[in-house]
Amino acid sequence: EYGDITSIYNCDTFNENTPPTNEPAYISSLGSAIYQAMSRGNKDAVWLMQGWLFYSDAAFWKESQMKALLHSVPIGKMMVLDLFADVKPIWQTSSQFYGVPYIW
Repeated sequence: EYGDITSIYNCDTFNENTPPTNEPAYISSLGSAIYQAMSRGNKDAVWLMQGWLFYSDAAFWKESQMKALLHSVPIGKMMVLDLFADVKPIWQTSSQFYGVPYIW
């Protein structure tokens, strides 16, 4: 019905809201479940998410929480938009999103 479609899907899970716990295993399970749902619908799915959450709630998103979410998806199957990078580049303080592809 829609013809050729993209394999890129946007899902901004925690922009301006905080997960119920900072436990990395829980955060990882949420990210994994989201990506699994995408990939069931399209085996070539790539999750595109804004990096805003890592800035707007920096007190919550420390290294272990960021890695838990970013690494819950196979490398190359998530891209992060560092949309506020002209003011506060998160890629610089996160070892370039810990190996996850990103767009500045």
